Amino acid sequence: MKIENLKDNSIAKSNKKKKIIIGVILILIISSVLGYIGYANSKSTTSDYDRDKELIFTISEYDKISENFKKVIHQLFLQNDYLIDGTYFFTKIPSRANKVIAYGNFSNKKQYNGVDAAHEEGYINDDIAIVLEKKDFKSSAICLLSENGDVLYYKEFEDELPTIKSFKKGAKIFMDDTVLQKAPSDGILIFTKNEKRVLVYVPDKNIFEIFYQYTNEDLKNRESEMEDDYEEEIDSVKTVNYIKEPLNTVNDSLEKK
Repeated sequence: MKIENLKDNSIAKSNKKKKIIIGVILILIISSVLGYIGYANSKSTTSDYDRDKELIFTISEYDKISENFKKVIHQLFLQNDYLIDGTYFFTKIPSRANKVIAYGNFSNKKQYNGVDAAHEEGYINDDIAIVLEKKDFKSSAICLLSENGDVLYYKEFEDELPTIKSFKKGAKIFMDDTVLQKAPSDGILIFTKNEKRVLVYVPDKNIFEIFYQYTNEDLKNRESEMEDDYEEEIDSVKTVNYIKEPLNTVNDSLEKK
């Protein structure tokens, strides 16, 4: 065999080897990227949870939250990078901690009161509502989560640090009216410095809505305004009735002649 042919074969083998190496490297890079994406989008694992739970639930008042819901909340923190940038966190004030968590069937789903294949006997698959404080220490966010980690509702509150309390379906609440109505679903009361509102799922509209809750003072003022409007209306009717054309007397008729 000629030297030139040997050289050509050597070059060909070298190129083939380079292609194989490049291919292997590309496969490793793609695998690493896909693995990272899968990790970023995955639910929290036991090791992640064990590592992070003390960073989220910083005081003993949160010990009463079930492990399942703690993992659901941990998943929320992971997916939104709250542990990295510290945008939102649970309050560290013990007296407030008991007022930033509430439970209820907020999504109005079917509940299991008896034996069911997917649930323990007597288990009620409630949802959880949480209030997270923002790093500006004056704003917050309310989030409703299902037992499976689905975000049912999320709303930010600028310059407000509310507390919450749950109520049951059928409780009397105000819904766009000054007449109390039965709540169509379980919901939460939202307390701020100046007012009280409710957050409730409205099945007819298939959405969550917030409704202002009137105080006794609001209702009295409303009633007083209605009375004032009524009196003004009556006065205007009287004025119209009394303003008439002057009567033509007999003397007026004679003078015209």
